[in-house]
Amino acid sequence: CDRPAAVASHLTAARMWRLRLPEPEHIELTTPPGRRVRAEGVRQHRFGQLAAEEVHRLRGIPVTTPARTLVDCGNRVGAGELGRVVDDALRRRLVVLPDLARCHARVPGGRRPTAAMARVLAERAGGHDPGGSDRELQVARTLVAAGLRPPVRQHRVVVAQRTFFLDPAYPDARVGIEFDGWDAHGTF
Repeated sequence: CDRPAAVASHLTAARMWRLRLPEPEHIELTTPPGRRVRAEGVRQHRFGQLAAEEVHRLRGIPVTTPARTLVDCGNRVGAGELGRVVDDALRRRLVVLPDLARCHARVPGGRRPTAAMARVLAERAGGHDPGGSDRELQVARTLVAAGLRPPVRQHRVVVAQRTFFLDPAYPDARVGIEFDGWDAHGTF
């Protein structure tokens, strides 16, 4: 399989994958060492070897995978915002945590700070549930900050042979909170 001479990466790849990261100021490309890109509006990154599983073709364009893109962009935003973007990618099934962790482990931390991604991965260890939305996670954090124990997210209930998923819930107390309501969940 021929390797592409350049791969869309970093914030350019984030835009292609529709990850909620800042808009790129330039087209960002990753190339192998020795390959020089000289074009106005292009920012070049060099990486000795992108693993074959870190490159994908999206609409015919070679681009880093969502996992590699998240790792590459880990120093562009704070850990809190990066965590929200990772949760969104998990909900959209763009990434799974074991693949993201493996990708993070392959990228050397010397030139590129990876502390934010390491923190995000550590916070999501042990069966992390990204929830149904960022707003749902904010409600859960608010409940915990108010002194309540962490709620169950996306708690499944069956009513009249129909299945529903409550946003935060306390099943043992038979309390469920529907935060987003009809606008986000309703269908007809």
